Amino acid sequence: MHKVYLFPLSNSCLFKKVTLPYHIFEPRYLKMIHDAKANNHKVAVLYPQEYYEGEYVVAGTPVILRDGETVDIIITGETKYKLNNLESSKPYLIYDAVQVDEQRELDEDSCYEFSTLKNLLHQFVEKKSGKLDEPNFARLMTDPEFVISYACLFLVRSKTIQKQVMRETLMSRKINVILDHIANLEYPDVKLSPFLSHKN
Repeated sequence: MHKVYLFPLSNSCLFKKVTLPYHIFEPRYLKMIHDAKANNHKVAVLYPQEYYEGEYVVAGTPVILRDGETVDIIITGETKYKLNNLESSKPYLIYDAVQVDEQRELDEDSCYEFSTLKNLLHQFVEKKSGKLDEPNFARLMTDPEFVISYACLFLVRSKTIQKQVMRETLMSRKINVILDHIANLEYPDVKLSPFLSHKN
């Protein structure tokens, strides 16, 4: 059993291998970040809701970039957990959690769908930043976990669908959930492939 500290945010959710920056100013979360570092516990960033038991989250170790009255951090999604019992709610939420094992290799039958998703993500990020010629980005785009997570972050507009992707453990299922969602949206910056445009 693991302990996971929860950082609920209305506009942010952490996915595996995604690195996100946060500016921490609320006293209870300042304490949470320092406690996480001191106790070697991971922090999960997730959308707020009334109950968290049974939810799937991705957590990572916060890295403090600037410390003081407020704190700047980054967190990279490292491990997926299923939340079990609430251990503490004050001053911040701590849950007992079980680590969830996921498929790490792409099925041969899913290669075409993965290529479609990768191309969509490539188009989207290139349009937004124009910095896809960086060797590091090109290298990471060969990693299915990286592509799935960033596609979920950038291309999925529904929190419900993001949570559905989070629950899945098979890469093929994650990819299909995302593609099914994108097929029903209009992205002016992304040219949909025939695979998507003809999907019912």
